[in-house]
Amino acid sequence: MLGGRGGFNLTSCLVVGGSLYGTLTEIDAPDEALTEVPGPLDVEFDCFGADVEYHIRPNASTHFTVNGFIGGGAVRFERDKTDEQMGESDFLFVLEPGVGVEQRVTGWFHLHLALSYRMVTGLEQRTLENADFSGPGVALSAKLGRF
Repeated sequence: MLGGRGGFNLTSCLVVGGSLYGTLTEIDAPDEALTEVPGPLDVEFDCFGADVEYHIRPNASTHFTVNGFIGGGAVRFERDKTDEQMGESDFLFVLEPGVGVEQRVTGWFHLHLALSYRMVTGLEQRTLENADFSGPGVALSAKLGRF
């Protein structure tokens, strides 16, 4: 997945913002996903929502973070090699808590490595399950701005 996030430092420890992510590579849909549509299909997954991040000892050049994402998502089938949507989009709830470590490179540039676990509920697409989109994740972020 590839995406972006932005936030505001409410205090030196607390950041609140929003995110938007989506699938970058083609993921083949099960053959029986939409039997009425001929040819192969791909599965697309996008999510969007609010981020909260708490920094432990933020003035240290290397420090730990605890973060959470809460929002929604959409799953849809698309014809292989095109962006033509087939069938209905399915909307779902996404919750993703995580922990991370952040390294100050300069006063305006930080690198952040995070481990998280995405939990998805509400998926009702035929041949797909919530567990197909839930699971552990690793994220590498480049943070730019005033800290």
